[in-house]
Amino acid sequence: MVNSPGASPGIALGSQANGYVATLAEMYCGKMDVVNRGFGGYNTRQLLKKLRDDFYNGVPEGEVRLITINIGTNDSANTELAHVPLDKYKQNLRDIIAFFRSAHPDAKLILLTPSTCDIEMWDHFMSLLQVRRGPGAAPERDPSTLRVYADACLEIVGEYDNTVVGVDLWSPIDQALSEGLLPEEIFTDGVHFRREGYEIISEAVTSCIRTNIPALEPFPMPDAFTWNVTYDNEGSPACAAILKKVKEKTLDIPALLEAQRQQNLARINAVRGG
Repeated sequence: MVNSPGASPGIALGSQANGYVATLAEMYCGKMDVVNRGFGGYNTRQLLKKLRDDFYNGVPEGEVRLITINIGTNDSANTELAHVPLDKYKQNLRDIIAFFRSAHPDAKLILLTPSTCDIEMWDHFMSLLQVRRGPGAAPERDPSTLRVYADACLEIVGEYDNTVVGVDLWSPIDQALSEGLLPEEIFTDGVHFRREGYEIISEAVTSCIRTNIPALEPFPMPDAFTWNVTYDNEGSPACAAILKKVKEKTLDIPALLEAQRQQNLARINAVRGG
């Protein structure tokens, strides 16, 4: 994440507009700027070339506090264009980490593993693109291979101190499928996610931040901008009370919003008879 004037920046790789990066942007609103630099279709080999070429074009300047990296799904694919052998994938991850540690030595890095997939959905999607496997050909993407690459990603995380932490995305998605969610409820095409899948990923990422990087929890991080009640409200007891709570960091907006959300759900259930 990248600071705006007075705030802290972050960079996220490997996401879509409604994905976990959007969740982070909402979570850090007014605290840090979240810059999405996800590039669809990349493997680690291609990402390394991009990093060394022009990755920072258009990225605002500022102190980078957190970098999330989600790469490896395409490396595991059984295609000539995308596949990267496991040992090379692991070395590429080390090189990617080295790149960011050199560029931003004080930033925390979160490495997200590849998730699982659904073979049938992906094969159907490929058939729509008129790409079909020959008889007896190995699947282009399969859960067991993705598990191997996910484990390798976590193995690389274990080589570093607490400046690099890992998030296992394979297990929670696999668990959701095992507990009854249909692949069609999680994936758009067997590999990429729809909203329900992204909610699982967002929870895994935000939980990692809360557990492993508590200094980057949004509350009680300082606000990047002055609260509006600071202006044009001189002499207002109500505004003075709010500002006092803000300064004392006793006004927990996320907790208040969660309480309101629970109240809304209770109201909905009551009206619907749930």
